[in-house]
Amino acid sequence: MKGDPSSTSQRKVKCSVHLIIKRLGSTPRLIVFGHDIGLILDKLITSYSTLKESGGRRSSALDLDQVNMGAYKYMQEIWRKKQSEALRYLLRIRCWQYRQLTAVHRAPRPTRPEKARRLGYKAKQGFVIYRVRVRRGGRKRPVCKGQTYGKPKTHGVNELKFARGKQSVAEERAGRRLGNLRVLNSYWVAQDATFKFYEVILVDPSHNAIRRDHRMQWICNPVHKHRELRGLTSAGRSSRGLGKGHRFSKTTGGLWRLWGRLWFSYGFNRHVVPMRISLLRFAKKFNDRTIVDVDRISIHVKGGNGGAGLARYNGVGGFGGSVYLYAKPKMRFEDIPKQLREQGKAWASHGSASVSTKLVGEHAQNLTITVPVGVECIDRESRILLARCTKPHERYLVAQGGEGGNTNNGYIGIRGEKRNIELHLKLRPNIGLVGFPNAGKSTLMKALVPKKKVKIAAYPFTTTKPQMCYVSYEEEMTSDDEEPFSLTIADLPGLVEGASKNRGRGDSFLKHLEYSDIIVMVVDVTGFQLKVSLTEPYRTALETVAILNREIENYDVKMLQKPAVLVLNKTDLPGGVETANELKELLKTQKWIQSLPEDLRPTNPMTFDEVIPASAKNFELGSLKPTVRKIYECLRPLRKTSLFENEQKSKGQFLV
Repeated sequence: MKGDPSSTSQRKVKCSVHLIIKRLGSTPRLIVFGHDIGLILDKLITSYSTLKESGGRRSSALDLDQVNMGAYKYMQEIWRKKQSEALRYLLRIRCWQYRQLTAVHRAPRPTRPEKARRLGYKAKQGFVIYRVRVRRGGRKRPVCKGQTYGKPKTHGVNELKFARGKQSVAEERAGRRLGNLRVLNSYWVAQDATFKFYEVILVDPSHNAIRRDHRMQWICNPVHKHRELRGLTSAGRSSRGLGKGHRFSKTTGGLWRLWGRLWFSYGFNRHVVPMRISLLRFAKKFNDRTIVDVDRISIHVKGGNGGAGLARYNGVGGFGGSVYLYAKPKMRFEDIPKQLREQGKAWASHGSASVSTKLVGEHAQNLTITVPVGVECIDRESRILLARCTKPHERYLVAQGGEGGNTNNGYIGIRGEKRNIELHLKLRPNIGLVGFPNAGKSTLMKALVPKKKVKIAAYPFTTTKPQMCYVSYEEEMTSDDEEPFSLTIADLPGLVEGASKNRGRGDSFLKHLEYSDIIVMVVDVTGFQLKVSLTEPYRTALETVAILNREIENYDVKMLQKPAVLVLNKTDLPGGVETANELKELLKTQKWIQSLPEDLRPTNPMTFDEVIPASAKNFELGSLKPTVRKIYECLRPLRKTSLFENEQKSKGQFLV
């Protein structure tokens, strides 16, 4: 009837379905591979009517109410609801059609255009779609009755469990079949009890339409040959486990490697919590390069074995490779493990054995580990210094390779040396700050370098890692002709009693004072007590000076010969100024040791060039900066020379 509301809704749905088919850019018969579209439309109309009669409740029927959305979005919603009656019928017809075709065949167009476009497909020359059939297996079949033993031939299909997913296998088969094309991506289209069907997007890298497209030129690069075999497609990345696992947020390979993993796994436009957490976790570390995170690396080194000789023909085996350290300027200490692939071992190769066709075996190549200048190499077992890499571009032997077999050793190759070594990084600052915990070293560094972000707190051991920065003297410049001057300063973690015996990792901190030009000792005028246990005694300011003197003396006596400045900090506290003045007068004489108990007296007392009361919290440093500069200029004077100062007349020429 003309006024029947049900017929009106059916006409609307039918028009909507035709509209969707028109947006898909295909004729109805191409969609269902030659089957009548009327049956499909009847099922769509029935599903829509069922949905309307149910009052809009969610069901397995296909929802065609959102006809105002785009065609690609609509197709995406259709494929998301695969259990609808219409789509199940359509997939069943397509599976029957796919089974009649070969395992790898070319498709005239993508079955899922919206999925193909999301994976990079473009309806232009140079793009090809191939459909691949992969056997599923593991599906049971009805058992034929009557057999009493064995397994019937029709009882199921053995499952082929590939090391990778079936989608990745489909990409591999398409790439092997079409070797001149590049696999871009793939997607699922259908499956039945025996097979799964995938469509693979391939690109012709030699086509001019691809080579001229700035968005697809990257795939023409030779490094993208057979990218499906290296897990670079979407299916391959899933099989590789990228974006998953407990070590996904680690910085293996550096921070930029981490950024790349987060970028390509999550996408730039998605606000993903793990990405933000990881970036915030390492933001401070990335920005602050002044903190020394690693100053010791353990490596197991082993020289190569010598090759065996040949006694019958007096053949000589080749020498094994040796392990060397190469001092390179402007290199970061943290980059050393990258050369070893984070394995912590460096083994040189073995020498070649002597054979009848080649009596003299080839020598193995030496293994070289690049280290920054100033690194020291120590044997972990014997604690013997093996090398001090102080000269740039020099090689230092740490593990000798074995000698090849000859008459002297009975034609038996000698084994190479093997050691467990430690590479120590020792800072070379102009000023080294040393003191007890909570003495105000970090506060003093903040007062000297106001722009530096320093962690300051009221509890001991706030500084756990050495940090180094520059002290600028721009404010002290009197004229524009004066050259800028700056000094490097290192803030070390606090020392405790017994630091020279490595209590509280004292050796790891005292070693950074070996190459410092000036030692600045920071002492709390009110004294100090380490509150790790009730047995720790209270130490006055004078006793603190004596203990620090003794720890430096026990570590290395030569360090006492360095210029030293004593800073009596926290004079802003009640009675701090009076205590600092009394201590200053006492330290001017050599009798200050006699006022100490015998167990605290150092054997070689330090001589301070200057004793300066200060309040680092209030930026009251007294004459600390000019005093340090004066001492440094006396240690390393700069002689200003003119271009023609050494001018000599010799045969009408200038000798500069």
